[in-house]
Amino acid sequence: MRSGVTYYSQAWRAKLTEEQRQRWNVAGAKVPTQTRCGQAGVQTGEQHYVGINAARWCINLPGFTEPPEPVSLPLNPVGALSIIASEQGVRLLLTVIGPVTEDIMVFGQAPCSAGRSKRRNVSYLGLLPAPVDGVSDITALYVARYGVPPPGTKIFIVTRQQKNGWEGQDKETSEIVPGTPPVQQASAEAALPLNPYMHKGCTRGAEGIAEIPAPCSQEAAEPGKPPADASKTAGASEELKRIPPAGG
Repeated sequence: MRSGVTYYSQAWRAKLTEEQRQRWNVAGAKVPTQTRCGQAGVQTGEQHYVGINAARWCINLPGFTEPPEPVSLPLNPVGALSIIASEQGVRLLLTVIGPVTEDIMVFGQAPCSAGRSKRRNVSYLGLLPAPVDGVSDITALYVARYGVPPPGTKIFIVTRQQKNGWEGQDKETSEIVPGTPPVQQASAEAALPLNPYMHKGCTRGAEGIAEIPAPCSQEAAEPGKPPADASKTAGASEELKRIPPAGG
């Protein structure tokens, strides 16, 4: 849009005849406008010429050297914006609730805070793609300008009809980008490396130091009880005492 304004501002002086400029002056005086202070006014011939042709510049149409007749635009058929997060990525969809009879320009704002309630400056993204089953997919238009919007951010979209350079009223819609879908999030978590196992034993086991046998183990005798080997030795001595001596 800025390039179109620059080009036709120069063309107003260099490419039009004085008679053509006068006809644009007459036509511009019939176009109501509103100043920033809220006061009503009319356009100059140059403003009218630049505005009409810069709008056509955006959609790659040639400019007019003569002022076009005013047109009556129908209601803008574009509805609300919806954003879907799927395994294939984020999709930006505009509902279309009526027939599209004119060119519809799509403008967008960069992803912003979800708490913002008013849009700021928007940039021209392209013409509204042909709707399919009442839905127009503008994902490619938006991503080409701003990239994939992060989850939790807010997207503002503005649509505006145009015919012969005459533009209709802006129609605004917005939506917050949803988070990662559960299936995709579970897949991402499954791809993360597992944490190493923690040693739940004592410090000696962790350091590889042999433990002292527990009192109840076979390797240690109970208090007041001789070791297993000592009992066997004592039993064998008693058996020898009961055997009579030879020749006795």
